Amino acid sequence: MTKLDKPAYGCIVTFTFTRQGGGHVGFVVGVDAKNNLMVLGGNQGDEVKIAAFSRSRVIGYYWPSIWSGKAVKSSPLPGRYALPVLTSSGKLSTNEA
Repeated sequence: MTKLDKPAYGCIVTFTFTRQGGGHVGFVVGVDAKNNLMVLGGNQGDEVKIAAFSRSRVIGYYWPSIWSGKAVKSSPLPGRYALPVLTSSGKLSTNEA
């Protein structure tokens, strides 16, 4: 995995713990009008869905390596850092259970 300094479309994002038993992980798919991250994840309010997350909860952004007999580090194309603005209710996710 390559650790990124900022989010890119499709990157993996990890979040701080909000409940006993662990943190949360998902895929960045955009931002909302308030610049919160829009994240596709499972077990977000007992659903697989896109939800808004505060950037203050982010532990890190990661880009997967390419596998061709051995792991080869890769990075997103520059255009993936321009995150699309998605419609959001404005309510931030706090229930990853």
